[in-house]
Amino acid sequence: LPAGFQSIMYSLSNMLIQASVNRFGTDTVASWVVLGKVDGINWMILGALGIASMTFVGQNYGAGRLDRIQKSLKLSLLIGVCISIVFGGALLLFGWPLFGLFTSDDTVLAMSMQLLWYFAPFYWLFVPIEIISGALRGMGDTLIPTIITATGICVFRVAWIYTVVPLHNSMFTVSLSYPISWVLTAIAFAIYYMIARKKLIANAPKPRTAE
Repeated sequence: LPAGFQSIMYSLSNMLIQASVNRFGTDTVASWVVLGKVDGINWMILGALGIASMTFVGQNYGAGRLDRIQKSLKLSLLIGVCISIVFGGALLLFGWPLFGLFTSDDTVLAMSMQLLWYFAPFYWLFVPIEIISGALRGMGDTLIPTIITATGICVFRVAWIYTVVPLHNSMFTVSLSYPISWVLTAIAFAIYYMIARKKLIANAPKPRTAE
């Protein structure tokens, strides 16, 4: 149920953002679509890391191997940040030919590259959201991560579209909602994890001993 609610919130916020993008004309819409096709790879990679974090933490939490959880969390964060920085840098270097696979319009290509600069340098900010939320879900805490994500990502962006964008009507302002929402949500997850970790560990199953 929490995952389904989160999915609905994502769909709603993306629909409203798309509606906001549509007001900037066909070239901007085309650039937004092209960008989504290329940078979608980043979200697939980070999503896979989040699932891996949830699976590994869940297995060790159930087995009572709590010492492995913190180590895996730190390692996953490091790996995720490194991947995001490298991938974001690669997109900035080779974005033009990659975008060229989907369009030959120079205006759309130029706008896609401009939009990419609003996102790629900040991909790594999303890493704690995927990794920490995955770890929390692996320890059986599903409701609060869903609330944090839905509020920090979805609700914030919708509020941004309706309050800030009308004051500064540009694609830069629309795009700015993404890295800001990542920062706020990542901070919220870090704070919640530090608070909830002791309780989750206290409620963890005890390690099994050989009979």
